[in-house]
Amino acid sequence: MITIINWVREIENLAHDVYLRSAEFFRDDEKLSAFLNHIAEDEAWHYHVMSSALEYCRNRPVGVPEIAPAVTIDSETDDGIKSAFRQISDKLSAETLTKEFLINQILLTEYSEWNDMFQYVVNTLKKTKREFLYAATRIQNHKKFIEVFLENIPHMNGAAANFKTLPSIWEEKILIIEDDESLAQLIQAILEKEGKIDIASNGAEGLQKIKENYYKLIISDFDMPEMDGIVCYTHAAERYPNIHERFLFFTGNLSPEIRSFLNQNHLTFLKKPEHIKKIREHALQILLKPDRKMII
Repeated sequence: MITIINWVREIENLAHDVYLRSAEFFRDDEKLSAFLNHIAEDEAWHYHVMSSALEYCRNRPVGVPEIAPAVTIDSETDDGIKSAFRQISDKLSAETLTKEFLINQILLTEYSEWNDMFQYVVNTLKKTKREFLYAATRIQNHKKFIEVFLENIPHMNGAAANFKTLPSIWEEKILIIEDDESLAQLIQAILEKEGKIDIASNGAEGLQKIKENYYKLIISDFDMPEMDGIVCYTHAAERYPNIHERFLFFTGNLSPEIRSFLNQNHLTFLKKPEHIKKIREHALQILLKPDRKMII
């Protein structure tokens, strides 16, 4: 978790610097400059939150186990977000930055994995430290502030409207079966553009949803209360023989029993922790497969 927190802190600091410089660059546009100063202050606060998270993880109370994240930051995700801010910085230095380009880059970064990971950290830590409850809601207010600003600026509301109405690549239904709520929410954020997502907190709940809906992709853990992943899958496979093509197991437990189960049933899996890029790639591979006739 410390590696993720340090990465988010780095991006928050970069965003704060770029937004402040942009506010000064567009100082003649009072509304835009005020908006940029506001979100720069937000990023400074986000940096403070991540610094508190870092201190908490390094000096966690006795009896609180070390938090092992299930997701890591891959180089493509890292480069994509940093590149967007570098492009703004380069245009500021060259005095060629336009308002349209700036807004597009803000949308690109603010709705990227950067803030998904911020949310993941605070959602994970709020379970053991209440001060992170407020941070979890404030990041949503930050995004809303950006949307409201763009909607009320005549020459910019098209950018907000276009962004908010971007169609999903896939309209398929996706089910996440995961007892770790913060991880389930992170996976949901990673895949939210790929389809409509339902979440089940255990195998029993997941199996009931599978009986009630057709999911093109089912992402499941193994170790869960009430009903584990093996039992859930076994019951689902009895009802839908081809369902193995739609399952993606995401687990930190690859015991000999689990490996044997995966091999015998020809199931796709990822081991925690895994890169965001890999999670999305494996999910899309399943979503892209042609549907077989559904057997009920």
